[in-house]
Amino acid sequence: MLIVRIKSMCKRAGISRIDAGTKGATVQFHNDKFANPAGLVEFIKAQGPAAKISGNKIVLMGEMKSESDRIKGAFNIARDLAEKIVKPKG
Repeated sequence: MLIVRIKSMCKRAGISRIDAGTKGATVQFHNDKFANPAGLVEFIKAQGPAAKISGNKIVLMGEMKSESDRIKGAFNIARDLAEKIVKPKG
């Protein structure tokens, strides 16, 4: 069930790929664009030194040893980025 929610949030945030491994996660956006660049900068700043930009990917360092840690980590990343999308008024 959590995987379905992750996929839904990824679609909303425009994430084309999210890979979570034991040392962290990488995030790549559809067409290398994010709908709210200011929100993305805010997200990266909030992550502090754990976040780096590598080419067209965001690399988030953090220990996620178990599979459940990786799923929860991917969920949290997708949720936080989906929340940064500005909803159009009207």
